[in-house]
Amino acid sequence: KNYTCKKCGKTKTEDFKDIYHENVKISSDIGLIISVKDAPDKGEKTTDCAQVIEISDITDMFCDGLPLHIKTASDNSAIYLNSVKRSCGTPAYYGEFDIYKTEKGYVIINEVNIEKYICGVVPSEMPQSYGIEALKAQAVCARSYAARRLDSVAYPEYAAVVDDSVRYQVYNNYEVTEAVKEAVDDTKGLLAMYNGEIIDAYFYASSCGVTAGGEVWSESGGECEYLKAVELNEQNQSVDLSSENIFADYIDNENGDNYDSISGWYRWKISLNTDKLSDAFREEYGKINAINVVKRSSGGVVTELEICCEKKTKKL
Repeated sequence: KNYTCKKCGKTKTEDFKDIYHENVKISSDIGLIISVKDAPDKGEKTTDCAQVIEISDITDMFCDGLPLHIKTASDNSAIYLNSVKRSCGTPAYYGEFDIYKTEKGYVIINEVNIEKYICGVVPSEMPQSYGIEALKAQAVCARSYAARRLDSVAYPEYAAVVDDSVRYQVYNNYEVTEAVKEAVDDTKGLLAMYNGEIIDAYFYASSCGVTAGGEVWSESGGECEYLKAVELNEQNQSVDLSSENIFADYIDNENGDNYDSISGWYRWKISLNTDKLSDAFREEYGKINAINVVKRSSGGVVTELEICCEKKTKKL
C-alpha cells in the first residue's frame, strides 16, 4: 500500500530543542499561498518567488484560534524554513505547513506524503556512504515505523503523528541525495510485516554487538517474536546476556567479529557526579551508597536497577 500521512509531525527549533518557535521565516522558489486553515472566506495572501516572509509580520491573519495554512502552487516545489538551520543548512519541506500561534510561540506542522517524508528521514538516520542496499533497508524500516504510527497521534492538540527529532525519526537534517531518492523509489510502498501486521521497525546508531528484544520498549514487548537478541555477525546466533557475569565477560571481550566493533560506541564508559542529583532526591533518599543491576534482558540491557541510599532503597 502507498500510505499518505494525514499529518506528518512537528518541526522543531534549532538543534531540535523545542517545538515552540519564537518566530518563523519561510519562502519558496515559486512563491507561497497563505490562508487561514478551514476558513476560505478569510481570503489568502500570496508571496513572490523566493520572497522570505516572517509570520510575525502577518499575525493579523490569525483568527478564531485557527492555524495559518501555507502551500506552494506545485507539489514538486518545497517550502524553505529560513528561520531554522539544520546540518544541511536551510531545510526544505515538501507538502504543506500549518502554523499555530500559541502563548509559548509558533508551532509548525508539516503535512506531507509519506514517500517524501521517508526521503527526508533516510539521509538523516543513515550516511549515504553505507551503500544503496543499506539505504533501501533503512527506507523500509523508516516507512514501517511511520506507517505504524499513523493510528496513534503523538500531539493530539495539533493532530501530529510524530516530530522530526530523535524522539521519533530525525527528518530533514541532511540533504536528500540521488542515492537516497533511488533507495526510496525502489522500495516505494514496501513495509516490513509479521503475521499480517506492520512491525515496530526500531533501529539504532550502534550497539555492543547484540540486538535487543522487545522488552526494551515495553514490559510486554519481551514476547515479541520478531525482536530478539542475536549477535551481530555472520553467525547471527541467539544470545543470552541476562546473567551479570556473562554480560561482564562479553563487554570485556572486544570481539572484532561483530559488525559494530569499528564504532566508537562499541565499548564505552562514563562517570557521573552525584553532586548533580536533585535536591528533592537528596531530601527523600539521602546519599547513594551503591547501584546494583537486578535484572538484564537477554540482550544485556538493564531492565531493573536497585539504588541503595542512606535513607531507603529505590528500584527502577
